[in-house]
Amino acid sequence: MMLSKKDLLGLRVETKNGRSLGRVVDVYINSDVHEVEQYEVEQNILGGWLGRKLLIHRRQVVRLDEDKMVVEDGDVKQGKLVPALDLET
Repeated sequence: MMLSKKDLLGLRVETKNGRSLGRVVDVYINSDVHEVEQYEVEQNILGGWLGRKLLIHRRQVVRLDEDKMVVEDGDVKQGKLVPALDLET
């Protein structure tokens, strides 16, 4: 299946256990190998007023389709994705 950037933007992101992490707001491509490297996800806290952004590396993605992205549960610790970069720190 092929998805465009338009398909990815706004896509729900959750863990395998169903914990909501937010929505995809941007995609980073490695131009050397022509692959998506990371997905930027914005967490929706208090109706969007305190949104926090996370980067999810492609290796953390378990499943990706037109409905949602699912990431490993073990990668989520204390609200941070590991080894993803928390953009607010």
